Amino acid sequence: TVLGLKRREVGESIVFADLVGTEISIAKADIASREQTTLSLMPEPLGVAIPPADFSHLLEFLFEK
Repeated sequence: TVLGLKRREVGESIVFADLVGTEISIAKADIASREQTTLSLMPEPLGVAIPPADFSHLLEFLFEK
């Protein structure tokens, strides 16, 4: 099982980025199933580690893009 963000397809492989940004290439033939999740790759405690005003500014910035 691999949890990651699909980055791109290269020939017969799909490249994913894991939780720390490391790219993993997996052959399409080796993938038994794929499932999209509603969960974010952003660590959950991030909102606790950043002061509320800074976190609000971060979200505002991300939603503008």
